[in-house]
Amino acid sequence: MTKLPEWNGKVKHVNEKNFSEEVLKERRPVLVDFWSPSCVPCRVMIPSVESIVDKYNGKVKVVSINVEDSPRLASRLGIQSLPNILLFSNGEVQGQLIGRVSTTKLEGALSPLL
Repeated sequence: MTKLPEWNGKVKHVNEKNFSEEVLKERRPVLVDFWSPSCVPCRVMIPSVESIVDKYNGKVKVVSINVEDSPRLASRLGIQSLPNILLFSNGEVQGQLIGRVSTTKLEGALSPLL
């Protein structure tokens, strides 16, 4: 059985308490990855999400939200399926990617925000 990827520390983990400060008040574009430890496609996407940190080197903030730890926040933002990525700019949602997507698709969705 193949071992599923784990977070390696490149992506900041955000919750209901620090979401406003870490995402809504951020001046850079923010990629927010909503995931769950029990969601296999979410875990498979971890390396792609983390690669954005390296590729954009500070131009994009990348955070993750475990929906099991922050269910009210996920509900408030309309997250109904996983994996789910919201792209924020100036505190507003500018895009959404639902389901397992490639690194190329993540980069393509981010490019208009840069």
